[in-house]
Amino acid sequence: EDVSGLKEDVSGLKEDVSGLKEDVSDLKKDVAFLNDRMEVVEKRSRESAILLETDVARDLRRLYEGQIEIKHKVDALTVEVQQRAHKSDEFVLESIVSRHSEELKEHARRLEALENAS
Repeated sequence: EDVSGLKEDVSGLKEDVSGLKEDVSDLKKDVAFLNDRMEVVEKRSRESAILLETDVARDLRRLYEGQIEIKHKVDALTVEVQQRAHKSDEFVLESIVSRHSEELKEHARRLEALENAS
């Protein structure tokens, strides 16, 4: 029962991690899109040799700031995914060690009972 519970917990964590990976993937796509947009705007500006107006510069700054914010979120999600994976691994290992310790104690009791019966 303990192992099946652990498997369910690990399965749930894997689903959470999978969801986070999808979120990170979506954020990376958003960043790539923003990078592409920035390149297009820069190219149009150079080709037309038009000075950027104040509102365009402001929008570009907002895009850049948004890109930075997205990068910070991606970094935070990556750290969270890694932490969850480590916690999951630690929990599984602690459970295995605990179960094995109990099994060893039970075997020692049985061995002692056999020796006393002899």
